[in-house]
Amino acid sequence: MAKQEKGTPAHSLLIVRLSAFFLFCTLLFSGVYFPAFANDDRHPSQVVILQNKWVRAELEIGAGRLLKEKYYGLENGKWRLILSQFSPKYKNADTAETQLWNTSLNNYRFLVSELKVQNIKRQESRGNQKAIIQFSKGNNLFIQEISLNTEDAYFHVEVRGTLEGQNPNLDYLLSTYTFHHKGVPDFVHTPGLKFDDPRSGKGRDQILGDRSFHSPAVILQQDALFTAMIPDLTIANKERVLSFDARKDVLFQPSKVFYVPVPESYITMPTGIDLNVNSKLSTYPILTYGLMDSKVGYHTRFVREERNAKMVRKLRSNEVAYGFDLLLPTGNQNRQGYEIAARHIWRHYGAPTFASSSQLVMPFVDYLRQVQKTIFSPIRDKDGKLYEIPGGVIDPPIEGYEDYGSWLQWETPNGLVGGFRCSAPFWTDVINNSVFWNQAREAVGMYYWGTTLNDPKLLEKAKLLINFCLSAPRNEKGLFATVFNGKDKTWGNGWSDPPNGQNKLFMRHATSYEIPPLCKTGAHLLDYYQRAEKDRRIVDYLLPFANWLVSVIDDRGIIPSYVTQDMASSSILYESAQPAAGMWFLAEMYKVTRDPKYLQGAEKIGHYIEKEIIPTAKWIDMEQYVSCGAKPFSMIKDQWQGQWFRGNLCIMWACEGFSSLHDVTGNQKWLRNGEKCIDYLSFTQASWSPHFVYTANPFGGFGADNSDDAAMLDQRQEEFSKAFLIYGLKLNRKDLLERGVAAGKSGCILINHRRHVENKITPAPRFYPDGLGPENIDHEGVSQWPMRTHPLWGEGTAVFTGLSEIERALGGLYIDLRNDFVIPSNGIKIISNVRRNDGTRVINVESFLSKKYLQAPYENSFAIPVVIQRKKGQKLILNGKEIKENRIELMIAGAD
Repeated sequence: MAKQEKGTPAHSLLIVRLSAFFLFCTLLFSGVYFPAFANDDRHPSQVVILQNKWVRAELEIGAGRLLKEKYYGLENGKWRLILSQFSPKYKNADTAETQLWNTSLNNYRFLVSELKVQNIKRQESRGNQKAIIQFSKGNNLFIQEISLNTEDAYFHVEVRGTLEGQNPNLDYLLSTYTFHHKGVPDFVHTPGLKFDDPRSGKGRDQILGDRSFHSPAVILQQDALFTAMIPDLTIANKERVLSFDARKDVLFQPSKVFYVPVPESYITMPTGIDLNVNSKLSTYPILTYGLMDSKVGYHTRFVREERNAKMVRKLRSNEVAYGFDLLLPTGNQNRQGYEIAARHIWRHYGAPTFASSSQLVMPFVDYLRQVQKTIFSPIRDKDGKLYEIPGGVIDPPIEGYEDYGSWLQWETPNGLVGGFRCSAPFWTDVINNSVFWNQAREAVGMYYWGTTLNDPKLLEKAKLLINFCLSAPRNEKGLFATVFNGKDKTWGNGWSDPPNGQNKLFMRHATSYEIPPLCKTGAHLLDYYQRAEKDRRIVDYLLPFANWLVSVIDDRGIIPSYVTQDMASSSILYESAQPAAGMWFLAEMYKVTRDPKYLQGAEKIGHYIEKEIIPTAKWIDMEQYVSCGAKPFSMIKDQWQGQWFRGNLCIMWACEGFSSLHDVTGNQKWLRNGEKCIDYLSFTQASWSPHFVYTANPFGGFGADNSDDAAMLDQRQEEFSKAFLIYGLKLNRKDLLERGVAAGKSGCILINHRRHVENKITPAPRFYPDGLGPENIDHEGVSQWPMRTHPLWGEGTAVFTGLSEIERALGGLYIDLRNDFVIPSNGIKIISNVRRNDGTRVINVESFLSKKYLQAPYENSFAIPVVIQRKKGQKLILNGKEIKENRIELMIAGAD
């Protein structure tokens, strides 16, 4: 018998022991687990810790049974607090700038930081640690799981809820954190901007809706202090919750002509991101992610009307869920935080989608032939009449020219020239070179296909495009006109004239010169000289312009963006990222001339981009100031988030320019700068196939800028493909090669074709005959099939640039035995890839266009080029046959 303690009756001791036993059983069977932790002086029943050698999380039940979350990263070998859960303190609702986190406004708002903890437990198995927390609010039940793998420098968080009622109401369910740096960090990135606009409401009421989620993340960095909140896109798709009334409100009326009706199965409760550095509730930036709807404002703001119940949505299920990853510093990172986030997104979402989706439904050549047949011929309907769409006739005949559809050609004193004309109804006679559509760019791809397919017609038209570019009149400094008006055969210097107060596009006789289009056109002409035919006229034509450009580089490495007709430099966009186009052009000019002044000029601009643009991602270019979401040039930074107004055209120019500098100097610094640029460019590429996008599958495609941020599959993606492929090959990065393939193929998705409809890639196309397509989709944040603006910002660029760059770089299948990766691109799927004990690589592929994968399969066999990179002695067996050559043609069986 146990010895009785002094002064304690036996029955009392028994009662105490029984009570302890029953309490232990209650805790055990309710799933609560309170581990003891060494070197932690708090009560062990209040704290759960998840930790590996990189990151640490402390989860503590605080006052009122509210959970306190703290996340730590390493700095100089010590734990530093990076994130902590945010619970707002509203003293007077009217004095706070934003009401997003004010749960007192209605009964359907849930912040995880305000939910009462019911229990918490910790689990560990096979290198994974997990904390499971159960919450409640009224009759609404929630579970949050926080997990950490042994080698990961991030926490994965999932939040699930069971809402009261069969068709419950929900305003939002959100997770909120503060980033422990007072004020605005040097580097800030989110998917979009907030700013006051009479068509879009106040910036204080705006969030970033999932319509802007191309590769979504909130990223903050100050020196080594870094975090990234990245939505779990798999959960967003798999755990989607249908809603009766979500995704339907707008603050302005988009054009009904372009609207594509959406089936009810696509109407789901949205997710949204928010970053606020100016909340008046915390001195720290506040990060938020979760389930919440918004109203779409003009080009494109996502607005919440917080001070009423208008954001409450009715759901078709009471089960809801979302997830996200929290990336943290490890103390030994040799890359900027956004580079880590870019790789993270592709690894978890882009790569699996790439492997599981063919994207296209025909071989490359079939797309080329379809487009070639359509755009070089008169476009007529089934009755032989001019093909009409809203706004006018597609490519109407121009008096004085033979009708070749989208193509015009004519005689000049120096011979025959030709070019692609604009398809905007008010500009159908205009041929021009811009930062968007560009005749010289397409000439490179046309020449490639003409040579590869032995097609003299494509070769001829490529030459005529070059003739057109070289026929543009120049001034005494070599600056050349970019706008040709077909009806009266006159030239205009440009199509936009900000120095003279004309902040718009589609002008016919702008008197000022826009320098980036001149640099871009020059770079593409020099690319043609190097990769197509060495036409000396190109170099001679560009020499005066190159000499002038070198002469105007200032001490910082800046060149003007605009120059007036009397050659005065404008201050507009002077300190932007647009000089990157000049770096690209001058580096290419050095390649073909070896004149050191061009290299010195390119490097001087490169130093400017390296020092003043890359560190904070100050990628300001012209597009959002003069294009669809036009605004004053003074708007350069978002006061609510602390990030720059950014475009992605200038990033691509920088990628090309740094690559060219690396080519001619061998300096790894330029390659490293380019790698930073290409990683940042990736945030505007769709790394997934969002369930709520009905119009077309946007995977691999691009948006435009962080102001006009809802459009998907905007046709710049084809020329972006080249940059990704260049860096993928130079850096031996499989992710960049996959991105490049996905980008180049995505340009073909909007080409109207019955196979696209039958395979539900574009389930409900509008307006256009086979072979043509719009510039993008969902431009105004709703389901839309917009207008075609130009064959060279659409189907022409898709096949002449996107597909040609893929095949030129990788063939239809790229096998790199040196770095142990395989990249399929043209209609094939990898079904096995193994390495034998003797080192032999055995790969089997099959058609991705067969009935096994497509509802409407491609019936014919087709051939693809296979490119193989290997070290001496490395063996390859492909589809049962040993391959000794480094380039072969592989026949792929048809539908059966």
